[in-house]
Amino acid sequence: MIDLTLDSILIPDITGYTPPFGTKVARTAINKGGLSTQEVNNNIIASFVKMRGVVITTSDSTSDLEYDAKLLIEANAAITLTLGNATYRGCRVSIVNTTSFTHTLICTSVSTNAPIILPNTSFEIIWTGTAWKSLSAPAVGKRVTQFPQEEPPSTTYPCTKWELMSFDGAFFRAEGTNAAAFIEKTGVLKLQTNQNKSHNHGGHTGYTQPSFSGKAVSGWVDMNNNVNSGSPLGGADGVFSVSGESKINLDSGGWGTRSSRLNFSMTPSGTVQNHAHTITADGGTEARPDNYTVRIWKRIA
Repeated sequence: MIDLTLDSILIPDITGYTPPFGTKVARTAINKGGLSTQEVNNNIIASFVKMRGVVITTSDSTSDLEYDAKLLIEANAAITLTLGNATYRGCRVSIVNTTSFTHTLICTSVSTNAPIILPNTSFEIIWTGTAWKSLSAPAVGKRVTQFPQEEPPSTTYPCTKWELMSFDGAFFRAEGTNAAAFIEKTGVLKLQTNQNKSHNHGGHTGYTQPSFSGKAVSGWVDMNNNVNSGSPLGGADGVFSVSGESKINLDSGGWGTRSSRLNFSMTPSGTVQNHAHTITADGGTEARPDNYTVRIWKRIA
């Protein structure tokens, strides 16, 4: 067991006195209830001795704590550290894991799960009188964002308790311009819903009849790209040029099985007209950028 008491401090056998910590010497005929020079010297340097960190290399447990302690884990494998209670409110313990292993910490705690000590981490906890509580984590009431592939804050900050917040998949944005008014602590949480983005651009109210030229096989082609049989269109080697009609008649005549070659030209006419286009999300109800899902936690203890 790791001794984190102050029992090594010797107290003279003063009649009627009960020391808050330490060990009262047994009265003998030789010491008459007092301390030797060496014992006095050991008491003087005891506070400096206790300031030094305790190195831990194997699974172990501690006594109840009677002073602020520093525990340095330097194990060659994963271990379990069982931490006793403290004898006074405000007692602090600093734990430093200098290894690449994840260790287990067992203690009286407000954490809902058995705390673990992550590799190459350090943290500080304090005894509240009933439990160990983290001093390294954000304050109770604060919120922490857990990004993908990260540990939850209950793991990152031992001896804490967290509540997972629900914002129903909403994005967050900075205050200002078109953002909704900021919701204060006492306000009602109201979502600023998604909206379809629109833009205006210039256009024309109509077009003139198209012009056609080229070579073609039998049939006629109208503006809807429908091919039908029809009367032949004359012209040497099937060359033609027609304008001002909505359809043209084509026939193979002497052109055999040559593929048609049609050139279309359309000239806009009429007045310019601005109009809006609405952009909607394909197959969904929201417009969103590429994203990853995160979790938002609130510390509750």
